[in-house]
Amino acid sequence: MPLFGELFVSELLKKPALDPKGEELGRVRDFVVVRGDALPRVSALILEKKNTHYRLGWDVIGIFNKRIISSRVYALKIKPYEFSEDDLLIVRDIFDKQIVDANGAKVVRVNDIRLEGMNGSACLGAVDVG
Repeated sequence: MPLFGELFVSELLKKPALDPKGEELGRVRDFVVVRGDALPRVSALILEKKNTHYRLGWDVIGIFNKRIISSRVYALKIKPYEFSEDDLLIVRDIFDKQIVDANGAKVVRVNDIRLEGMNGSACLGAVDVG
């Protein structure tokens, strides 16, 4: 899959995800992250269209950059998504939350997350805090 070097999550929110014909599947609302990996990676995008949320697996994404997000599947193949507390979502669970800095010295607020392309995956590379 063609992949980016690095992007911030905020650059991708509300961007349209397209099917192979160029028709909009929905707009990016969140990212599902795999728990427990040494370098957390995105396993799916959560899209929204007409007030319905859909899960678009990372394995069916063809192009992923700040200009184009495209899928190798058509709208009929993606299923509605029901939010679950078991899923770790970047926007819902990490954005605008307070975390302790790497030195354990102070509490900071997460403003953004940098995604980095690595071996065909989008990995969480850094946190922008404020």
